[in-house]
Amino acid sequence: MKVLIKKYKNITKFLLLIFVFLFFSCRTTRTVQIFDDYKEKVTIEAPELAATEEEAYIFFRLYNPCYSSPLNVTNLLKFGISTTNISDIFVSHAAIGFDLNDDFYGVTLGGKQQLKLEICTDLSNNPYMRKCDPVSSELWVYAMKVPRSEYDATLQMVQYFLDNVTVKYSVMQNFPYTCYNIRRKFFVSKKNQGFGSPKLTKKSYNIYKDLNPKRTPKKFVCSTFMAYVLMHNVTEIQNLFIEKNINYRYVVPGDFTSFPGVIKLFYSSWEDYLVAAQKFVEENPDFAPYFNQYQSN
Repeated sequence: MKVLIKKYKNITKFLLLIFVFLFFSCRTTRTVQIFDDYKEKVTIEAPELAATEEEAYIFFRLYNPCYSSPLNVTNLLKFGISTTNISDIFVSHAAIGFDLNDDFYGVTLGGKQQLKLEICTDLSNNPYMRKCDPVSSELWVYAMKVPRSEYDATLQMVQYFLDNVTVKYSVMQNFPYTCYNIRRKFFVSKKNQGFGSPKLTKKSYNIYKDLNPKRTPKKFVCSTFMAYVLMHNVTEIQNLFIEKNINYRYVVPGDFTSFPGVIKLFYSSWEDYLVAAQKFVEENPDFAPYFNQYQSN
């Protein structure tokens, strides 16, 4: 009986910890914030390409989703991802986009095709996003400048998966993924926790098998799909993955902030995404071609 009581107390403490974690992680105090990275940071480390080829931006949205029901089972996954997060923002989901309109693509549970369009201002057509509260859910938008040919190739690969591959969210992949990131967060020194650290890579991993797969993979989590697509189409990312022997299966949402050339653009709640995008474009008109909703005053 004492053993059962002790187990009950431990479970209660664990559930209470999750509740407190989720409560405080979903308290949005800001609505819109524009960052200065675009004006201060050089966004591509291959200047010789600029003279010969037009460039374009690939965009990332990193999310802190806040679920309408605190009892939603997806909270456990969020809790696991977020507690092992080492980036400077609190995120547990990621999506890729090719403009600043509210039309990014992410891999989530729900539906036959689990690579789906994510519209933060209209959650009705996405089974995963319908579970979230757009007022308290947060997002950060990042961009990476690449040669136009690599932008086009990345877009085409995402479209290929949408049209030809029934992508499934890999629930089972979360177990080794979580174990890897627990080790990274709690059992590796802070100086060696960064993305691509040699302390985190396995020498037995052969990246060329993933760069030249015999079969197209169909199972991903949100961040591993994005890493897979980028390492196949963006030369700078591919070179980094080869040099560091990075396994795309262990890339977490927060890692995209450390990808070479990535810049932080703006922050908003999901509900206010278009407001934030409009404000950002008004302050940074070079991005106007990427935002169809932009209206010049």
